[in-house]
Amino acid sequence: MRNLKRITSLIVIMVVLSTSTFAAGFTIQPNPENEKDYFEYLLNFVMENFKNEILESGVTKDDLIEGAYKGIFDTLDEHSVYFNGDEYEDFTTSTEGEFGGIGISVTKEDKYIKVVSPIEGTPGDKAGLKSGDKIVGVDGEDITDWDLSKAVDVMRGNPGTKVILTIDRDSEILDFEIIRAIIEIDALEYKVLDNNIGYIKIIQFSADSYIETKDALLDLKSQNIESLIIDLRNNPGGYLDEVVYIADLFIDKDKDIVHVDYENQDDITYVAEIIDLFEKDIVVLVNEGSASASEILTGALQDNNEATIVGTTTYGKGTVQTLIKLATGGGMKLTVAEYMTANHTHINKVGIEPDIIIENNQNKNIKKIKESFVPTNELNTIYFKDVSLNVYGVQQRLNALDYNLTLDGMFGPKTLKALNEFQRLNNKTTTNYINKEVINSINDKIDNYYNEDNDNQLKKAIDLLTIN
Repeated sequence: MRNLKRITSLIVIMVVLSTSTFAAGFTIQPNPENEKDYFEYLLNFVMENFKNEILESGVTKDDLIEGAYKGIFDTLDEHSVYFNGDEYEDFTTSTEGEFGGIGISVTKEDKYIKVVSPIEGTPGDKAGLKSGDKIVGVDGEDITDWDLSKAVDVMRGNPGTKVILTIDRDSEILDFEIIRAIIEIDALEYKVLDNNIGYIKIIQFSADSYIETKDALLDLKSQNIESLIIDLRNNPGGYLDEVVYIADLFIDKDKDIVHVDYENQDDITYVAEIIDLFEKDIVVLVNEGSASASEILTGALQDNNEATIVGTTTYGKGTVQTLIKLATGGGMKLTVAEYMTANHTHINKVGIEPDIIIENNQNKNIKKIKESFVPTNELNTIYFKDVSLNVYGVQQRLNALDYNLTLDGMFGPKTLKALNEFQRLNNKTTTNYINKEVINSINDKIDNYYNEDNDNQLKKAIDLLTIN
């Protein structure tokens, strides 16, 4: 008991000494009467007492005020941001003009800067960045826990200059060397495919996207298209008004497009107001980089049975932000509402599941797939009913081509059926054995199958519209 008392006393003494040392020389002011007085007190106290010399550039009162503003928004969701004057100018340029950078849409999620989607054709897209990548470093500097505007600022730069991004992709750390360029943001591209299938790729929903989409649709109709593919893959979103107008081109009059649930004003349901301009079959392509306004259009077409959705589950950004310019020259982007699809489905952090789920081979890591293959002895011919590691290796390779075999190393009926189907589809003579020539043809097919030009999601869309 005595020892216990001594320990307790020691702890009390340590706490008192620690507190006394920390507070020595300062008089603590009584609680201010209101938040404004309290903020002023903290601001003045810090400016008077902070040892400014320990910072390389020091800190000013304006710096503290700016930091307080940012702190307010840091406690909100990842899409709400405070901008100082320079940051606001940079942000508006990125949505409405052209700038020097790498061409990716990013967000802050937990402590990471995360890629929402790369913009097609930009340096970031060509380098191989993907939706969901976590950017953990820029030019060797760890940017974990950085705020979004600071991270964006260091990734931008003069066209022709190099930046190295360190990416965490499913716990694999990768470095990407990217040359910055002028990022010209186009709204869309369109063309006519075989079998009179129209194709419109909406890159993002920027100003004038509605006009450009309508003009593209009318031009395609003048070329007598019989069906339409709308490609929203890696479209990070954009303006709410623009996507509502575009949805109105494809949805019957008086049908719901999207419901917007505001915090501080009446909720709004956007309804189609014009006659459907295109009443033939439509397929919409989406992936994990399809976000925000892309999901509004996808949900509207899916819920109103106007289109078949093909691809992978979308990003899941079901919130609406408003951009406000402040008298100081800065601005704020604030989440003011949540939107729901036409059938009142909440999609925030959930996404929209396609009607037909199919991953794109372009997004698969062929290097990792090949590294998982066991070696095959191409000098030994493999015969039906053989059991060996060679058979196992062939099964792995056929599965990479989506044959879904059980990896058991047995050259049984299912493996033979898959082999013969592969041979027929590739104009090869069917056999009940596997030799060096057969293995080489399978390996060659794998290389072609995962080629960046082999867009199997688009091919699926074309197949659906051709069948119909």
